[in-house]
Amino acid sequence: DATGQVDLSPFARSVQAAAVCTNEKEVDVARSAMMFLKTLVDIKGTFEKGESTDTAYKLAGDVVDSSISRIRPDLVNAIVAGACGHYPREVLDPAASLLYVLLRASSPEEAESAATAALEQDVFKLGGDARRALLVVLGKSAQGNADSSTLMDVFETLWNLHQGEDANTFAGGDAVAKFVNKYGQS
Repeated sequence: DATGQVDLSPFARSVQAAAVCTNEKEVDVARSAMMFLKTLVDIKGTFEKGESTDTAYKLAGDVVDSSISRIRPDLVNAIVAGACGHYPREVLDPAASLLYVLLRASSPEEAESAATAALEQDVFKLGGDARRALLVVLGKSAQGNADSSTLMDVFETLWNLHQGEDANTFAGGDAVAKFVNKYGQS
């Protein structure tokens, strides 16, 4: 927190453990962790929309927000790396759904910063044009101008492109050019 102390509450530890488990190779573990974190972000949104003056309601929202804020940058990095071939294919949809709600629940500055940092990772092998196209999709998602199913489609394409070893799947290849044309329109 702002005082430099680490929150060691059971709730904060469970959020941190779930963030770590999103990288688990066991599909059920990773999927469950992603669904748990997505639910927390959804609950945070419910707390924010609530017009309750109940102090306990506000405090619960603050605890969720603090815990999610602490893991957001690393989690966005992990999700983007996962879409670039590091996740098992079976967790791409839950990962895209989680990233979508994380971006939607972030301030525009936080969303842009997290997305930009995630795309600077060495795991992204498709070149600058594809990076910009993905940034467009992530920006649209953060603003609510694309839905989570669009992000799911993008993740499937990214994952497939990162599986390939032929020239079509590398920067400048035909498959990457199709990706850029499909998703790079702002």
